[in-house]
Amino acid sequence: MVSLSNTEKKIVLRAFKDITKVYNANTISKLVGVSRMGASKSLKRLEQKSILKSVRLGKAFFYRIAKEEAYAKKIVEILLMEEAMERQRWIDEFKIFFSLADVLVLFGSILKDETKARDIDILIVLKRENDRQISKHIVSKNEILLKKIHPVKQTVEDFRENLAKKDKVLMSAISEGIVLHGYGEYVEIVLDAGQQNPMVP
Repeated sequence: MVSLSNTEKKIVLRAFKDITKVYNANTISKLVGVSRMGASKSLKRLEQKSILKSVRLGKAFFYRIAKEEAYAKKIVEILLMEEAMERQRWIDEFKIFFSLADVLVLFGSILKDETKARDIDILIVLKRENDRQISKHIVSKNEILLKKIHPVKQTVEDFRENLAKKDKVLMSAISEGIVLHGYGEYVEIVLDAGQQNPMVP
């Protein structure tokens, strides 16, 4: 795997997570904290590495994840894993759900300021037959956790359908959340949703 700079990693994650937006060097530079020139160089390098793909609109080039490339998808998965490892505590906390849920995404106020958060928002993509067992685990967890788990449950079909509708809660989970489990399936679903967005090149 090619090595990526911190700026390149930030760009890839932002391009993946903002499925309703497109970025050029000017707009992405403000989000990752570099100059426009620096962002432009990073975007071009990422395209050369087949991680991003560009389209020209007017005088500007806009970029998205090269979702046709298996390598690009794997890079996104790895970056999501690295991001989650910085929150190892939550991986350990929710490990009991890994065998039952297809995808787990921690999001909401618990990631911004744990002391002020009122609950723990978590997106759970599951199979219907596992719903009851997952609910039992949530009840057990809520008996011992200081902040209660607030689950947002979706089947894979629900998740795809609601992403297509740009459901605000799901958009927030994707944009700001930390994926704890199910990286491969999550990347596929989110990139498919982005592909259906006519604003994305």
